[in-house]
Amino acid sequence: MPVRSLAARLTAWVTGRAEEPRRPSGEPSSGGVAWRQYVKSGVLLLITAVSLYLLLPTLLSVFASWRSLSHLEWYFAVLVFACEAASYVCLWELDRIALGPAPGSRSPAHS
Repeated sequence: MPVRSLAARLTAWVTGRAEEPRRPSGEPSSGGVAWRQYVKSGVLLLITAVSLYLLLPTLLSVFASWRSLSHLEWYFAVLVFACEAASYVCLWELDRIALGPAPGSRSPAHS
């Protein structure tokens, strides 16, 4: 059995696909990997359905109350959008600081 690198083993583990031994082109492959993919998709679909079932009443009440926004003052709406934009900028900068420069890129801060 050939020795696989750690990266290949981690990739196979994360994606849920194990490397199958090579078969001659005329020999049919096993359906084990396809079966697991169907089960994984089914479980994710079930989780989504249960989540929507539990959250649907709340979502409907939120969407039904959108007309109450007509009483909103325009300056408050501008303030809300400005704060939201500022939060995106701060999150973007925090990600940039936490992740650091991309490998192989030349960053002015690290020259």
